[in-house]
Amino acid sequence: MPAHGRATGVIVEIDDLRRDFNTFESEDIIQDLNEIFARYLMNYRSVSISIAGQRLDPEK
Repeated sequence: MPAHGRATGVIVEIDDLRRDFNTFESEDIIQDLNEIFARYLMNYRSVSISIAGQRLDPEK
């Protein structure tokens, strides 16, 4: 049970990778991830997922 008046949640940020991963910059990959996470993001509106600076949009 969350403490009163305190927000809960998790932030995961991965940066400073030693290799250039531009796999996630493809529009096709972003669309695939939109479809994978759409139901979750629609049910939990306060959650956001960003890939390579682009926020996933369950409406797409």
